[in-house]
Parts: sequence; C-alpha cells; structure tokens
Amino acid sequence: MAFPTDKSDVVDNVDDVLAAHINALETKMGVDGSAVASSLDYIVNHLAVAKIVNTTKARVYTSNNQVLVANTEEILELNQETFDIGSNFDTGTYKFTAPVTGYYQIDVSVRYAINADQDQITTRVKVGDTVTLEGKGQASGASTLQGIVSGLLFLTAADEVSVWVMNNDNADTISGGTTFTWMSIHLLSV
Repeated sequence: MAFPTDKSDVVDNVDDVLAAHINALETKMGVDGSAVASSLDYIVNHLAVAKIVNTTKARVYTSNNQVLVANTEEILELNQETFDIGSNFDTGTYKFTAPVTGYYQIDVSVRYAINADQDQITTRVKVGDTVTLEGKGQASGASTLQGIVSGLLFLTAADEVSVWVMNNDNADTISGGTTFTWMSIHLLSV
C-alpha cells in the first residue's frame, strides 16, 4: 500500500468511526509532500535528512614514515586528509575536535615496521590526555605489525581526539601511506 498523496474521501456522519481514525492519522502523519511542519512526513523528509547529510566525518593518514624513539609515547603524525567533512581535523596538530556532543565511531590502523624480535608496540586513542582506546602487539622477529584500535566513544563538543604510538625497545618505524596508517572518525548520533 502506497503512502497517500491526498487526504482520504471518507465521509463524516456516514462512517464516523472510520472517518475519525483516518482523519486523525492523516493529520498526525501528514500526506506525501506535506508542508505541515508537525507532520511525520515533513519531519522525515526535511529535518532527519538534514541531520544525516550534514554529519561530521573525517579520514586522515600519515603520508611519510615516522621513526619512533624507543620507550617514548609519541603523537601519530596524521598529516594528510582523504576527506574532512566539517573541517574538524587539524593536520598541523594531528587532532580531531568534536564539533558537537555525541557518539563517534573511531577506527585506527597503524603499520609498524619492527626492527627486532619481541618488540612490543602500543596504539592509543586519547580524548584530551585520557586514554580511551588501546591496542598492543608483540613482534616475532623483524616484521611488520598492524596496530588496530576501534570503538564507539561519547564525546563532548570541543573534545580533542588524537592517536599516540609507542614501542618498547628499538627505533621502529611507522609506515606512511593512505592504506597503511590512518584514522577515520564519524559522528553517528547526537
């Protein structure tokens, strides 16, 4: 059954019960293309679409290799944008600033080029100075490890999100490139 485009032609005083229910439903729901701002049809076609279309999202990556200092936590140099709808990521400070309070999906992937056997790596997502997501790994021989961290976070407007990396022993390297080391962040709801 298609959504009505006109109010029904149910006649009052002929079928009062049916007319009352249909007229009340059409008043609340609206008809297709309704201009009544309180009708569900208007809300779905105007307000809900605007929130989805204008949502905040960014994907950033490290363009160059980043050599780590052993046993030192360092900010991940996410210096290039694939996209940044809302312009909320700063490639100079490597931080995302939440424009509104809401729930954000954050995904991080970091490729570590490991120099020595048993090196340990840590990948952290911080909101301000607080660690909110963390992943760890340990190498078996000189190899590459992918540090992956993912989670849903509640952020308050103006919260700053950054990614921090660390290795325990040697000057390992973060591999640069859009497919190797990146972060994506997406506002899901307010």
